[in-house]
Amino acid sequence: MKIEKENFLAPIHEYTNYPYRELCRKYGAKYTLVPLVSAMGLVSSKKYIENVDYFNTKNEGIQLFGSDARIIGKASEILIKEFSGLEWIDINCGCPSRNVTASGGGTELLKNPKLVKEIVKEVKKTGVKVSVKMRLCNTKEKTFDFIKEIEPDFLIVHGRTKEQMYSGTANWEYIKEIKKNTKLKIVGNGDIQNQIEAKEKIKDKFCDAIMIGRAAMSNPGCFSNMEINKENKIKFLREYLQIIEEKQYYEKITITRVKALNLLKGFENSSDVRKTISLSKNVHEIEKMLEKI
Repeated sequence: MKIEKENFLAPIHEYTNYPYRELCRKYGAKYTLVPLVSAMGLVSSKKYIENVDYFNTKNEGIQLFGSDARIIGKASEILIKEFSGLEWIDINCGCPSRNVTASGGGTELLKNPKLVKEIVKEVKKTGVKVSVKMRLCNTKEKTFDFIKEIEPDFLIVHGRTKEQMYSGTANWEYIKEIKKNTKLKIVGNGDIQNQIEAKEKIKDKFCDAIMIGRAAMSNPGCFSNMEINKENKIKFLREYLQIIEEKQYYEKITITRVKALNLLKGFENSSDVRKTISLSKNVHEIEKMLEKI
């Protein structure tokens, strides 16, 4: 993988599914990830693989979470066997959600760099590239000790601590210091809104590549500096619905509504549109509403 100066779409649970990743790829996201796949789920149930939202798409990886190196290694073997095109697995050390951390995964792994090193080692045995997506530790000493220990192929750093969750601002000076003190390629993540900001961060040597998450949830055009206006918002939603239909992709209408509301928020007199979306029972009702506006 050549990641320098490239755009990554952040893996967001129940949001960056296959059709949404396709939409973001159309507008300039080079690398994407299937979010939050349970290593234990893959190993303990043969049917779990059916839930993995991966379709052998180029430049796409799968993000695993868990806290047992042997289990994560076996899960990686299952993924490689099932998906011949898979070239990249990400280890989640950045999710602060209790659903993930309760079993020792996500940000809980930041406390145990030796375990993460073992996890990375087990996954590398399958021959794929391995990244680690992490948050900042509570002290710089702990952060640098963690990074020195784990030995992935590259590192994705969200510039917040576990305690910050998604509040406050990402600490980009901290990310820059990490890049300066490691030979690993660094993908910087946190608060980037568009390509102007992304290119500035790379130019000023804060990181080697950029990952965008929340900005992409309402503007997939952030990867190509598209103007945010009513016409483009409608265009994004229409294209998203087209991908769902073309790929015959099943998605709960509640999830489609959330994305439609995010994509259309912000333009004048949108309250009636938002009300219609909130009451829609299927994709066709949303499409009819789009035709009217």
